[in-house]
Amino acid sequence: MGKPVSCGIAPIRKNGDDVEILLCKPIYTDFYGMGFLKGQVEENETNIEAAKREFNEESGGLDVELIDEDTYFVQNNPKKKIYIWPAKVSLTKNNVHKITSMGIIPEHDDENVLIKFYPINDLPDVFRNQQQILDDLLQFIEKNKDNMDVIR
Repeated sequence: MGKPVSCGIAPIRKNGDDVEILLCKPIYTDFYGMGFLKGQVEENETNIEAAKREFNEESGGLDVELIDEDTYFVQNNPKKKIYIWPAKVSLTKNNVHKITSMGIIPEHDDENVLIKFYPINDLPDVFRNQQQILDDLLQFIEKNKDNMDVIR
């Protein structure tokens, strides 16, 4: 049997002149840092289905739109393999009430103590086992920064 697989979504948004990424602080960890909303793939579930389900459960139903189902980032760790899909935050009435002016998602699952958007120029430390994904995501944002259809 192979390593466990975790899948999730990393929403990206424009906030004024800043580009921001949604990160979380899990309640179950003693490690310093933040990570992406993600979770284990269940039996008979595809990676993308798991990413969408886990994100919906953990974010309290924040509306996002995947940039492209074929665009994702992978980090292969000793304990598990992680897949993260970039997404743009949907401009919906639902989201207006789910994101505070400070970029915090106050109503979310109990697996995380904090879910917040951070400017890419002022990111907190990210867990080592997700650092490669963050680096790849930042390169993706830099490459697509002039295409505002990709990042709203």
